[in-house]
Amino acid sequence: MKKQISFYILWDVLFTVFLYAYCNINSWAKHSYYKGANVYLVILMLIILSVMIGIFISWLGFISNQYQFTKKLAVLELVIIGGLALYLTTTLLLPTFIMHLTGGSIPKFAAIWWSYDNTPTVIGSLLLGYELFIFIIRMIKFKQIQTPAEPE
Repeated sequence: MKKQISFYILWDVLFTVFLYAYCNINSWAKHSYYKGANVYLVILMLIILSVMIGIFISWLGFISNQYQFTKKLAVLELVIIGGLALYLTTTLLLPTFIMHLTGGSIPKFAAIWWSYDNTPTVIGSLLLGYELFIFIIRMIKFKQIQTPAEPE
């Protein structure tokens, strides 16, 4: 179980770093476009990076299916991966909410994604949807295992 938890934490860190790099390249591409520069290489990089985000999520699914799941591990996966996804999903609302609560000061961890438009929100929403779907499927499987099928 420690191996799975360490994998999920490592995956969160790698995904966050990769998403941060993707958002920086995306911002650079927008600025280059508005300056009239040649952006074909940057657009190609964005396409490749978008495919790599899909590969990251597929890697998570592939490795997760290798483990024998218990309810506790399924909940831990939802909390670890889903927590990051929920944070990314709420990045557009979080700084405003925190500003309202704190009276005007925003901690750096909350505002780091704010300047990247809605890219982290969209990717976080996709990841959160994936995690919730997998969690529901796993809970249904656990329920089916606990209640054996009735004979016909």
